[in-house]
Amino acid sequence: MNLKLQLKILSFLQFCLWGSWLTTLGSYMFVTLKFDGAAIGAVYSSLGIAAVLMPTLLGIVADKWISAKWVYAICHLVGALTLYLAAQVTTPGEMFLVILLNSLAYMPTLGLINTISYYRLQSAGLDIVTDFPPIRIWGTIGFILAMWGVSFSGFELSHMQLYIGATLSVLLA
Repeated sequence: MNLKLQLKILSFLQFCLWGSWLTTLGSYMFVTLKFDGAAIGAVYSSLGIAAVLMPTLLGIVADKWISAKWVYAICHLVGALTLYLAAQVTTPGEMFLVILLNSLAYMPTLGLINTISYYRLQSAGLDIVTDFPPIRIWGTIGFILAMWGVSFSGFELSHMQLYIGATLSVLLA
């Protein structure tokens, strides 16, 4: 398979995973699980906490000890497990903890996917400045299509959105 096509699929799935639950999780927690606004805000705050902490820490690991592709795979396996668990959670405290763990696993993959893509493009003698943006746009397309798919299928108020995310995370691993 063509390298650019492989990287487009990788980018598509990376953000399709996030789009499958990120924007609709709040509705699910509010309507289905009956969480209040403060609890939902706390759950979403876990993404910010993880975004500050994890990319740097796992970036160092990926640079020094373990190949970026293996760190990426491990992060997605952990992410799949946490999304699977999140689909079964019914209390705000548990949801905060599980989404925090998921975010700790997912946030580093945002930088790692770029590292992997840049390395593969450079190894193939391609120019990152001109060849990467048309690849990365597929991530945005994946996010939007997943978000629409979850909403149009009626899963936005269901735990099924988290199972979809878990399945996509396994595919990425």
